[in-house]
Amino acid sequence: TLDRWQPSGGSFAAGFQLEGRGIHPDSLEARAWIQVDSARWNEVALEMGYMEAVMAGGVFRLDTLALESPAASISGGGTLPLSRRGAQDGELRLTGEIHQADMLAGLVGARILAVGEALFQATATGAFRDLDLSGEGRIDALLMDETQIQGAEAAFDAHRAQEGGWTRGSAELRVDRFQTDAFSLQSLDVEMDLVEEGTELSMNASAIIDENREGRLSARVEDVRASSAVRLE
Repeated sequence: TLDRWQPSGGSFAAGFQLEGRGIHPDSLEARAWIQVDSARWNEVALEMGYMEAVMAGGVFRLDTLALESPAASISGGGTLPLSRRGAQDGELRLTGEIHQADMLAGLVGARILAVGEALFQATATGAFRDLDLSGEGRIDALLMDETQIQGAEAAFDAHRAQEGGWTRGSAELRVDRFQTDAFSLQSLDVEMDLVEEGTELSMNASAIIDENREGRLSARVEDVRASSAVRLE
């Protein structure tokens, strides 16, 4: 039990247990759990935290992940094979929601921080040898000091192959309105794609400044692994 640890600006009390044998994913047998009794960092307090996980037969199983605080909540669970052998697939999920963003202002170095509804989720499916990652997040509105954002959505997906590494992926960001003291945008769209077996990365961005002005930018890295050529348009 860590009942006397007091990091700068906070406190932490928890109990944990880890038992098992082996180090290689194919032969590792382990079980771990951690329960957070109380935790505080600056203005953020954790009301409840618990995680229980098992590694057996080359498969990692997250039985429970739950973090609850007035500021935010996170939960997750599922299985994911880590062995390089076998044909078994799994799915590991993670979800979260921000409740009171002002309590997180100190974490991001902001004087003012407020959000409307803010949600995210991420999923890993497949196995170590053939892994797919995906996720998405949404913020209805955000105010951070002098920066204001309305209607922001982001999403990503990526694929990792055992032999070829990260072979494809995509990410996109869409914002209905972005405003700072220096400038404002009526909308912003950014898309990125990793193609050609992970060797080529492209990025396209467009923004509407006002009724009479808009801007576009395209960039392409033609050999990601060597970073030999970048083309801007």
